[in-house]
Amino acid sequence: MVHAYIWEGDEPEEVLPPQISAPFVHVSARLEVPPVLTCAAANLWNFSCGGKDFSNLNDLQALVSFTGTESESWFLAGGVAIEAIGARVVQPMLEALQAIEARDYVVIIKAMDALKQCIDDCTASLARMYEKCDPMTFCHRIRPFYAGGKNMENAGLPRGIFYDEGKGNGGWKKFQGGSNGQSALIQFFDIVLGIEQNDLTNTKRENFHAEARDYMPGPHRRFLEYVSDMGSIRELVFATTPISDEQHHLKAAYIAATEALSNFRSKHIQVVTRLVTLPSKKASGVNEVGTAGTSILPFLKNVRDTTIAAGRGQ
Repeated sequence: MVHAYIWEGDEPEEVLPPQISAPFVHVSARLEVPPVLTCAAANLWNFSCGGKDFSNLNDLQALVSFTGTESESWFLAGGVAIEAIGARVVQPMLEALQAIEARDYVVIIKAMDALKQCIDDCTASLARMYEKCDPMTFCHRIRPFYAGGKNMENAGLPRGIFYDEGKGNGGWKKFQGGSNGQSALIQFFDIVLGIEQNDLTNTKRENFHAEARDYMPGPHRRFLEYVSDMGSIRELVFATTPISDEQHHLKAAYIAATEALSNFRSKHIQVVTRLVTLPSKKASGVNEVGTAGTSILPFLKNVRDTTIAAGRGQ
């Protein structure tokens, strides 16, 4: 409702009236998310499933959308399917992290193999985005609704959005829009593989990944913090030159998992190019920024390249 109010017209509305703003701020605080459209709201809390397997994209459908189009429902359902696929590997990876201190290579290698397969399955699901998501429809009808008030000067929101909560309360806010970068799952992959994303292409030196956690539900943020303190498989892999067969197998399994994540991110770049970059250039001849306020392709390529470097021990 909030984003439809802001972005439905020819020019964006920069002031949210109290009738919308006040309850939205209250509910968001209860859910431990900022008062803006987030990945959790658009994907995790916004789907129905015609079967029992949430990873089966054909059985998923968005409950609420801005446009009512098949393209939007398919796009949102695609994110849900990837989250469901990724959920399978959470427990094995927690067990692997717990096995670091005891150097239980069997447990860790098995988890790395499972992670690699899981990410490959996520990539295959992501590749299905083209099946029912029309690029021009997505870029020009759907995507604008997901923007926030951050870095939206060119769109007509130089000050962001004013949240009028009534009775003299309120203020200007600049929040990211909804982005799959706010998924706890993808950051979980980075954490268990020991990949640190520095966002070197961001001229303001803001760490998008760190900021994205602020847009996750509170329990998801705390889970990632917990996992971050459990130990480093990457340090175990590269601490010494492999000697035993188990050490060689672990290094090979780790490299395979990082390569799988690199491939996932390369596929993501292809999807963004097809759904956003090319349609944007056709319409305006200029490059687009993401709904979260980042320059899309340079950012995604930096994330992918950092993943590749991590697998090489760099």
